[in-house]
Amino acid sequence: MRVETARRVGQTADQLGVSERYLRRVFRQAVGVSPKHFARIARVRRVIGTRRSWADTAAYAGYTDQSHLIADFRALMHVTPKAYATGNVPLSTC
Repeated sequence: MRVETARRVGQTADQLGVSERYLRRVFRQAVGVSPKHFARIARVRRVIGTRRSWADTAAYAGYTDQSHLIADFRALMHVTPKAYATGNVPLSTC
C-alpha cells in the first residue's frame, strides 16, 4: 500500500476494495497512527538530509510551498529544519 504518496485515503481504500472507514481503522491498529498522519511523517522523513534550498526541498517532497514544509517539520520534529540540521534537537521524553 502506498499511503505516503499524494493519493487520498479514499482512493487507496477504493483500490483495495474496502471502505475508507475500515482502512483507517485497520491502518491505525496496525501502524499506530492514522494514514494521514503517517503520510505527514513520511513526507518529513523524505526531506531530512537533503542538500537543496528549502523551496526546492518543499517541491521535491510534494509540499505546495516552503512554509507548509516548515510547519509540518516543526509540528512533527518540535524544532525548525535549520535547528535540526545544526544538531539542535530536543531530547526525547519517551
